Parts: sequence; C-alpha cells; structure tokens
Amino acid sequence: MRPNPRMLLRHTLVVVTFVVGALLSSCATTGEVTPFEPLVGGEPVAVSLVTTADIPLSGLPRLEISATAAEVNARWEVEGVSCLIAQATASRVGSVIEIQLHRGGNPLANCVAARVGYQYMARVTGLAQGRFEVRLVDVFADQPAVAIGRKSVVVGAVFVVD
Repeated sequence: MRPNPRMLLRHTLVVVTFVVGALLSSCATTGEVTPFEPLVGGEPVAVSLVTTADIPLSGLPRLEISATAAEVNARWEVEGVSCLIAQATASRVGSVIEIQLHRGGNPLANCVAARVGYQYMARVTGLAQGRFEVRLVDVFADQPAVAIGRKSVVVGAVFVVD
C-alpha cells in the first residue's frame, strides 16, 4: 500500500507550521527584545574596552551596567565564534550615554571554527555626578546595530582627601 501524496503533503505542512511558529516565538520574546533608537547628535566621549575570551558558556548572555565615582561600566558576556576582535566607541547627549561595541572576525588570525565565551568590559570615565541612562549597542561585522540593553545608573562624586 502506497502512501497518498496529498495526505503526506498535508501532514508535512502541519508539522512545518508548528516548527516555524515555535522558532519564531523563541526568537522574539517580548522580554528580550530591546528596540534600537540610535543616539542622534551625540558628542564623542572616551571609552576603554577590555576583552576576555574563553569564559564559561553556561548562563550566557549576561549584561551588567553599573556606576561608581565619575564613571559607568558595561560588562557584557556573550557566546560568539572564535577569533573575534572588538573595539568600543561612545557618545553622549545630555544624560544619555551610548556605548557601541564593534565586533568582527580577525582577518589575520588562523582559527578553528568553535564557540567561545567572551566578556567585554567597557568603561566611560570623567563623568560628573548625576543620573545617566547607559545603553549598550552591538555592531557585529556588517550587520545592523542591535540594542543589547540599557539601565539608569547614578554616578557618584569624586572626593579628594588631603
């Protein structure tokens, strides 16, 4: 007994519909999507970046934005492909600071394809005391920029002790 081609097609379409729906819903959960509104007219500010590779992959991605005296810090831990290089830029409009992390493959590296855990620690210093909204944006290779997250933090004053 041969299977009916129409019946096979009908069952295949039902299964494909469920699989595509599950994939789309897992990619677009409202809790993880951060709309990206680029900072317009920002003044460049100094930012430093320290990259650490080979961190444990469990629990990634993680983002922590914090502030101390005269500075804000953004630590992003994420899984990526091997041999990535990164640099950071930052700009400020009023009390909003946007840190852009520019990542891409290292053209000079001879790498084996692998998944690697990265930690990116960006630091903006020299800030006055006050409340700031800090935004972290990822610009990966030639892809459109993606908002990773944002947080309102309070920068403390620097006290000089004689």
